[in-house]
Amino acid sequence: MIKRTLKHVLSPQLRNRRDVDVYLPSSYASGVRYPVVYLQDGQNMFSSAGTNIAFGWGNWQLDLTANELIRSNLMQEIIMVAVDNSRTRFVEYNGRVNSDEGVTPFENYATFLIEEVKPRIDREYRTRPDAANTGVLGSSLGGICSAVLAWEHPEVSGRAAWLSGSFQIEHTNFLNEVLHNYQGKPKPVWIYLDSGTVDFTGGDDNRALTAQVAAELQRIGLQRHQQSLDRSQPILRRVPLRRRQPPHQLLIPRTLLNQKRHRILIRRKELNQRTHPQPKRQPLQRILMPGQRAPIHKDIEPWVLALNHDVHRSCHCLKCTAQNARRKVSPERQDRLLFTSLPK
Repeated sequence: MIKRTLKHVLSPQLRNRRDVDVYLPSSYASGVRYPVVYLQDGQNMFSSAGTNIAFGWGNWQLDLTANELIRSNLMQEIIMVAVDNSRTRFVEYNGRVNSDEGVTPFENYATFLIEEVKPRIDREYRTRPDAANTGVLGSSLGGICSAVLAWEHPEVSGRAAWLSGSFQIEHTNFLNEVLHNYQGKPKPVWIYLDSGTVDFTGGDDNRALTAQVAAELQRIGLQRHQQSLDRSQPILRRVPLRRRQPPHQLLIPRTLLNQKRHRILIRRKELNQRTHPQPKRQPLQRILMPGQRAPIHKDIEPWVLALNHDVHRSCHCLKCTAQNARRKVSPERQDRLLFTSLPK
């Protein structure tokens, strides 16, 4: 497949910019038009993204999987448009609509896709722009985002894939407030739903909520279509469709499951180093002889004053050593104290 990147695509509604990766099929030069699928969390989708992304899970290798399926005649050639997320991913993807506070960030994101990204893709590439040949796909928050996009705008996207969708967010708003209260006709959209059984936290990967969403869609009138695959075919065993096991670092509580505590520990370590710096080793030493008075703190060289920290009895830097010595030794007994790098 051929990759092209649209850099810094502006969203006037969200007031930010993001990259959009476009993957074209290998036969794109033939002059035909292709269906398009729009992917959420676009920076995680393709093998070119590397492995150190998506919280350590790595990229989806969607380009490699699509190539294998196309070569095996198991899917038609398509154009894939991967839209990167932003720092405000949660509010852009949570699917909240009809808020009392006005237009929501999700509605702005939907407007960005429908009025900015899709028209540009249809204008610059040979696409089939109708809803029947346009799909949206995402997982987790991207799954709930794709769900609401297809549900609210079936005239734009007639196909949607919701993979392990985060249907629990916003107090199950999409399930209980949108689907449960819907009494109209079935919407003209093909929907693919899936979920795992156990995720890396020990939960059910929202399988129970996914089943409730499927039940509501059937109540509304969408017919369930389940296609059985003959897994004895060798070509299906070669397609990397199974999700990889999580890396070891995902199982470390301090670095992933308890990131706040980990940040606190790092902060304490930095403060320790700042309040108890290691004294610089200097070759010059001077011992005060009998009759000489120890210089007061203002006479110490500037690099010592730059330490600028409170006195700690457990610290062995020059300032703390001198102050602690003055506490314990009378002025008459300060004539033999050892100081480092004092002025001659």
